[in-house]
Amino acid sequence: MNQTAFHQKIKITGTLIFDTAFHIGSGKEGELATDMGVLKDEQGWPVLPGSTLKGKFRANSEKLAGYLGASACLLDRSLSEIDCVGDQDYFKKINEEFKTIKGERNKLNWLGKHTCSICQLFGSPLQASRIFSATGGCRNGRVVTRFAMELSSTGIPVLPVMD
Repeated sequence: MNQTAFHQKIKITGTLIFDTAFHIGSGKEGELATDMGVLKDEQGWPVLPGSTLKGKFRANSEKLAGYLGASACLLDRSLSEIDCVGDQDYFKKINEEFKTIKGERNKLNWLGKHTCSICQLFGSPLQASRIFSATGGCRNGRVVTRFAMELSSTGIPVLPVMD
């Protein structure tokens, strides 16, 4: 199976309501030295990047993983006790082994054994994410963010399950 091909796309539509102030920093100072810069589009509207929402989806997926029969390394083996290439120390330890593997199918099989379910879906240092997001900017005062997710032939998001 081609890992980069989409079999089907799903569209997630919703309205975000912030109960408290929200701030997506631009990494630059604001107009005053005490202000933090807010990320804005070309028209000056605040932007909520797709990567921010994807990060929230990942965090929620990690919380739900156990209920779904999936594994979540939390990107930290000391917290999860799960060996996964998403953990930096584990990645450094086994990366040389990965480099010696020949053939795409063999590499994918190896990754399946050394990567938790959440990292298989959202990405790891050795495997691209199956969820893609892009910030489309503002239209009529609304932030437009686009997502694409790899789906199984049944239309269900692909979430690898633990053996």
